[in-house]
Amino acid sequence: MKRLLVVLLIGMGVLAFAGGAEGASLVYLDQSGDVAAARANGSAAGKLVSNGLKKGPIAVDGKGRIAYYQKADGSPFHYLIDKDGKNLSGPWLFNDMGICGAISPFRLAASPDGTWLAATYIRGNDCSNATFSVRTRLIDSDGPTLNEGVYGATTDLVEPRFLPQDQPRLSGVISNQINIWRSPSDPVMEPWISLNDPNWDIDSFDYDPTRNRMIMEQSLTGQPDGGKRRDFLLVDFDSPGGALNPVCAYDGLVAKTADRARPRYSPDGKQIAWSGPAGIYVSPAPTDNGGTCTLSPKLVVPGGSQVEWAPFDLASPPAAKLRITGVSGTTRAGFRKGATVKVTAPASGKVTVKATVSKTAAKKLKLAKKPRGPMVVASGSKKAAKAGDLAIKLKPTAKVKSAWRKLAGVRVTLKAVQGSRSATRTVKLTR
Repeated sequence: MKRLLVVLLIGMGVLAFAGGAEGASLVYLDQSGDVAAARANGSAAGKLVSNGLKKGPIAVDGKGRIAYYQKADGSPFHYLIDKDGKNLSGPWLFNDMGICGAISPFRLAASPDGTWLAATYIRGNDCSNATFSVRTRLIDSDGPTLNEGVYGATTDLVEPRFLPQDQPRLSGVISNQINIWRSPSDPVMEPWISLNDPNWDIDSFDYDPTRNRMIMEQSLTGQPDGGKRRDFLLVDFDSPGGALNPVCAYDGLVAKTADRARPRYSPDGKQIAWSGPAGIYVSPAPTDNGGTCTLSPKLVVPGGSQVEWAPFDLASPPAAKLRITGVSGTTRAGFRKGATVKVTAPASGKVTVKATVSKTAAKKLKLAKKPRGPMVVASGSKKAAKAGDLAIKLKPTAKVKSAWRKLAGVRVTLKAVQGSRSATRTVKLTR
């Protein structure tokens, strides 16, 4: 097992798991840097809100509420929205930026109970000396930045994550070690996990919400041009802060990237999602296969990044419709030569259009001695290579061509069909 772990602190307490979720969806930043959501397979994708900060951050709590930051007059504010993008709370000012060199929160984590947000930011300390510090501090999810109080701000802590339990317990990376609160009532950061090889970095980590298990992203120290390979190690632990048992490793979660992949467990622990240069990937949760973790990645959101899971189902989008958008050649002479029907197809595939007249009109035109119902007077088809507009020319039947002088005033019903979709329109032929 490569990159073995060293336990720096034996903690106390047993992880109390949160209840299972009804559904699971992805929340992420789209190619425009805006907050978006999609199902786990990438379907029903849609923008929720324009967040105004191209690199996030976003977080999702156990209630399915989504937190994000947006700037106004240069100051960062956080909001809470629901799965439809409806504002639930905010804007709330983040007011610990300091002075010169300050950078808005760039990482965010939400406690499962929805009480807290943990925001990582760069605080400017001194303009003359251009000094600054990286900090993570707690924010009331429904209010402004807290005063120092009992929680204060933790210097040098990055990649904050809360344990998946009702009582929030914060953890994060400090100096390439995973640190964890002693307890929710004693929120002092103490070292927990370190790597025994100084050539490797802990990039990120996440907890399986169904068991004492962690997925830890790792990479070789340094940042070569174009980025580096991102691997992960699966680790079981006796209790939060307690003894560790490495399970399996996986090399090449992302082949080469300058950004951290940040693999995340779904609410039921059955899937993971992460970000790569091409977008967001989803796979069944890794399992052990002789020390090597199994993985079946699938790119589900091209161009997406900073993915998080949310415990909700997204509604199905309205089914794309086949539409008749226009008809030309509706004079009697034009119909005889062949009318053209303009159609918008929602997908690739063959589209067929048939023109019919009523039983009464068919009898008047002498298309049949005793018509039993509406009769087809013209038809045509065309194959759509992709979703988009088509122009389908209709070929009239021989009998209707012979009766073309009687067509003025006749109502013709056009029906377009593509697979299970259909659209109709009625036109009145003119002289």
